[in-house]
Amino acid sequence: MIRTATITWITFRNYGTFLQAYALQHVLRGMGYDNRIIDDKPIIDKKFPPAPPRKLSLYWKIRIRLAKIYHNIIGDIPRKPTSEDLYQKFRNQYLLLDSDFIKPEDLNERYDVFIAGSDQIWYPNEEVFDPYFYLNFAKKKKISYAPSVGASEYPKAFIHRSKPLLERFDHISVREQMGKNLLSSFIDKDIEVVLDPTLLLRAEEWDNVAAGPVFRGKYAFLYMLTYNENYINFAMHDAAKCGLRLITVSNEPRLIAFTDKVVEAGPSEFISLIKYADFVYTDSFHGTVFSLLYHKKFVTFRRFQPDSVTNQNSRLENLFNILDIQGTFLGEKECEAGVIPLAYDKNSVDEKLGKYRKLSVEYLNNSILN
Repeated sequence: MIRTATITWITFRNYGTFLQAYALQHVLRGMGYDNRIIDDKPIIDKKFPPAPPRKLSLYWKIRIRLAKIYHNIIGDIPRKPTSEDLYQKFRNQYLLLDSDFIKPEDLNERYDVFIAGSDQIWYPNEEVFDPYFYLNFAKKKKISYAPSVGASEYPKAFIHRSKPLLERFDHISVREQMGKNLLSSFIDKDIEVVLDPTLLLRAEEWDNVAAGPVFRGKYAFLYMLTYNENYINFAMHDAAKCGLRLITVSNEPRLIAFTDKVVEAGPSEFISLIKYADFVYTDSFHGTVFSLLYHKKFVTFRRFQPDSVTNQNSRLENLFNILDIQGTFLGEKECEAGVIPLAYDKNSVDEKLGKYRKLSVEYLNNSILN
């Protein structure tokens, strides 16, 4: 049996990070390959020392405190388990990790193929960049599966650092067309665009790891990676107009002041919150992915300004383009104007995803074998 190792982020507590790692491992093992996700904690701990607690203004401290008192009175804030507990439960129950090594070079004795991806491990940012995620230690076959460059331009400093590492890959794929265009501008290799691992699984397969219903009754799910009051107000008013309670998770403490219920959620609960929602509001790539997989009515908010050097909208634009979806990706102007999101053809989305799944899995299999 061919032994494969996945090099990706798995220390960061992020729903998409955990779920893409699970999905790629699930697919590889389903194809008959042994797979382990290499624990990146030694790399991450060295690169990112523990951050100090986020400082909030007195205004926000008071507002959050009052909201917590309100939720406590009506019994709406669950005490345990915490999100951290639920992430750890998912990690222990669903992920096969390899943490038994002193230095990455030791892994060459154990694996036949190293796979870089997915997630934004190739984001050209000094804070994120690490040669480890470009498989600098690997002496066996090296391929990538759907890493995201996540940027609209590639600084010269990072071209100089990443080019020699990328040229040593046997096969390269990325998650977005923009990423392919950027890398193709400075390396002479065939680069494929493939689906994010989470899209390789159908909703019925995700049901196997989804938690049961987290909330009883009709609700809208608000999942935001950034704080934007225009978007939050749009979600509040739209949900109220539809007679839906607005539910969120505890990743952004300021949202507690705008929602009806805050849920402690790990990856399994995150899937459940989308699966059973009547509507989803999000600025997240993976929030959008699971809304599509579960045929939800949804709005995706533009998290980045188009002219920003940190603009990462291309990953969502690429997804909407290949699936031919329009009218669900809204910016602040559309929200202020009260634009109503358009419905999308769910059968057409499933059909297109089926085609791209087949091509993506074929790339993965051929890259390992050839």
